This record gives sequence, structure tokens and C-alpha cells, in this order.
Amino acid sequence: MADFWSRLEGFADRPLSSVEKALVLSGVAFTGTTVAFLPFLPALGALGVAAVAGVLVLGGGAALLRPPKAPKGTVGILVALSPETEAYGIRIHTDFVQALGRFSDGGTETRIAIVEYPPKLAKTIIDRESAERAAFRSRCQVVIYGEARKRRLGGRKTHVITPTLLVRHRTISTARSREFGRTLDRIFPSRMILDFEGDFHNLAVASRMVLAAAQYAIAVAAMLSLELDYAEVLLSRIEATVAGFPRDKFPRSHLRALIRKRLGDIHSLRAERLFRQWDISRDRKYLAESETHVDRVLELSPRDENALLRKAIAAFVLRRDMAVAKRCIRKCRDSKNGTWCYSDAFLNLYDRRLIRARAAYRQAARMPGGAVDDYLQSEIFIHEVLEEEPEKYWLWFGIGTINLFSKEDTAAAASAFEKFKTGDINNEFTHIHVWAEEELHRHRSLEEANDVNTPQPKTPLAQQIE
Repeated sequence: MADFWSRLEGFADRPLSSVEKALVLSGVAFTGTTVAFLPFLPALGALGVAAVAGVLVLGGGAALLRPPKAPKGTVGILVALSPETEAYGIRIHTDFVQALGRFSDGGTETRIAIVEYPPKLAKTIIDRESAERAAFRSRCQVVIYGEARKRRLGGRKTHVITPTLLVRHRTISTARSREFGRTLDRIFPSRMILDFEGDFHNLAVASRMVLAAAQYAIAVAAMLSLELDYAEVLLSRIEATVAGFPRDKFPRSHLRALIRKRLGDIHSLRAERLFRQWDISRDRKYLAESETHVDRVLELSPRDENALLRKAIAAFVLRRDMAVAKRCIRKCRDSKNGTWCYSDAFLNLYDRRLIRARAAYRQAARMPGGAVDDYLQSEIFIHEVLEEEPEKYWLWFGIGTINLFSKEDTAAAASAFEKFKTGDINNEFTHIHVWAEEELHRHRSLEEANDVNTPQPKTPLAQQIE
């Protein structure tokens, strides 16, 4: 060490004070620079050593305080746990934070990168605002911040970790943001008390719990950004690992239920998109693809009404599978939405059960629909089936009742009923023809009365007739 100082004083051409020596040692400690790179000090005069040492200290300190960043192309999880001592911080880093990195490796196309703040930086994150700033600086989507302490509770030495989770995602409505926050609060362990006995295992399990909750948050954020493939892979991976969590320390069943719901949501979004493509193009390949996602939704949520309706349509259009279609519609009977009634009416109509079909169409006209144009879509659908199967003349009865009850278009209803009667060359449905003529007459009488009396009644005609 004496040789070190003598060489440095030789470069400076004067003795060094104790303060200057302290500055040099600090600079070397911060930056790793040695005297071999300081031959220029004599030219700086008496203050050369102090000035350079000060630069080394400031530069080294700035390097240490510069926030680390997640690599580009990764999803970053920033961990900023503030330990009570440096020695304890090393233990938390080794047994908790490094375990996060091990458990997050692999399994997804987009890699999850664990970014750790050193204790001095971790202490600066004290609330959501500072956490958001840190997330932005470190290119991270998720921040886990809080404190890690050693405490004696109930005569036992324990780790007490109080993490808080922050997730960055695209702008969404305030209501959805609050719902998202409440969900995370229920699954993220905000306070973990772990025994020192077997603490390596306990900290590793705790890290897996925290990571699972953080990954769920990332998956939901990806869903909100419509990155469905990534969200699905991540959720499936979490679902496979959550089963090993201890029930007494983590809300395992709740998280698994949430994962299944979100997976169902992903398949619902895909099914809906493909169904719309079929609805526009009538290319059945889209409907077939949509059905595969609908099946997955029904595996996860057997009573999903929208999926049941889509399944019924696919079963009929692709295979004329009346049994599956009827089974799906029966499961929707408790719904207060009138959409299922039109499907139920059509299936009865196709099966030649015209009285049941008539009752269902009347009920559909009186119930609130899932969409404004439910009855229009139903009418268009019947026309398409008639183009494929013109021999099923009785389908015109369905078009007539839709026009009579839902559209209140007696002229169109009369035209459809006439085509239905013309097709019935064997007079199989004489009683239905009589009913149609009587119903048309009653509607026309009401129309004439409404023309005379003003203002027009607020209730639909269909609700004035039993």
C-alpha cells in the first residue's frame, strides 16, 4: 500500500493529504480505476489528484445510481425490495429475487426479464407515482416494490415481506382499471410472513407466488392490448404451475378460477372475431374455426350464453346437427335476453313444430333482444336456409311471424304467409293458415284504429294482442 501512495505522489509531484487519499480510494472503489491510468496528474497542478478523484467518485456514484433497464424486446419485471440491512439485502437477493429469474425463464415467445434495483434505489420507491416513474426509466411493465424485514413473531424468527404490485397497460376505462386493481389485490400477497427455519425453501416458494401473480397481471395487460397469443401462452403456463402452491399461504383456487376465466375470454374474443368474418362473408371456414374456440370456451365455462348460441348456429349450419343445437339453446332458457328465443323459434320451425315456433317468435318480440337487429338477422337466416332447401316451404311461416310480431309489417307478413300456403299443396297446415288470416285481420284493424286515434300508442302492436 505504501508503494501505491508513493507512486501516486510521484505522479502528483507532492505529498497527498488524508482527504485526497480518501477521495482516491473512493474513486477506485467505485470505478475500479488504478494508478496505471493516471500519468497525467502532474500537469493538473496541486489540485489534480483531488479533482480527478472527485470525478471518479461522482462518476462511480452516478453509475451505481443509474437505474438498470430491461433488455429491449422483453417484458420487464422491476423488483425494488428495500431490506433493513445490506447483509439481509444479499440474502433477499440470493434466495428471493434470483429465484424469480429462475422461475421466469422460458415458456413464452417473449422473454420475461427480472430487473432488480439496488437497496439505495429501492428506498426511493415509496408509492405508486414513484413506482410508475421507475417503471418508465427501467423499461418495465410491472413493478414489485416494498420492504423486507426480519422480525420475531410469536417467539419465532421470521421474514416479513410486504410487496406491492404495479402494472403498466394501455389506457382503459376507469371502471375497468378499478376492477383490474381489485382483482390483483385479491391474488397478490401483500404481506408474507415466512419462517427462518427452512427459509431457502420458503423464500423460493414465496417468489413463485409473487411471480405467478405478476405474470397473471402481465397476461391481462396483454389481453387489454389484444396480444391474445402471448396472453394465452402465459396464462397456460401459470395454470400449470399454480397447482403446486401451498393452499394455506396463497389463494390458489381463486387464481386458478381467474386464469380459466381469462383463457375463456381469449377464446371468446377469437370466436367472436371469426364469427363476424363468417357473418359478413358467409364463408363456412370462418364458422368452423370459430367453433373450435367456442368449444374451448364451453370447456372452461359450460353455461356461457354467447358461446352456447354460437355453438348452436355452428352445429346447424355446418352439420344440420339439430340435437346439439337444441341442447345448447335449452341451456339458455333462463336468460332474460330475447336472442335465444329467435334461435329456439327457428329450430322448432325447421322441425315443423309451427305452433311452438309461433309462440317462441311472439315471446322473442316481447323480450329485450341482445342486439337491435336480432329479428332482421333471424329473417335473413331463414331466407338463406330456404335458398339451400327450397322444399321446406313451411319456413315461410317463420318469416311471416317475424314480420307480424317483431317488424309489425303486415304487408310483408301477408306475402310470406301466402307463399307458405302455396307451398302446402297437401294441406298439412290448414289450421295454421286459418290462424294467419285471422291474425292479419286483427293487426290490420288495430292499424286502422291507430291511424284514426292520435298520438300513436307507445306499446308495440304485438303487445296489444294475446
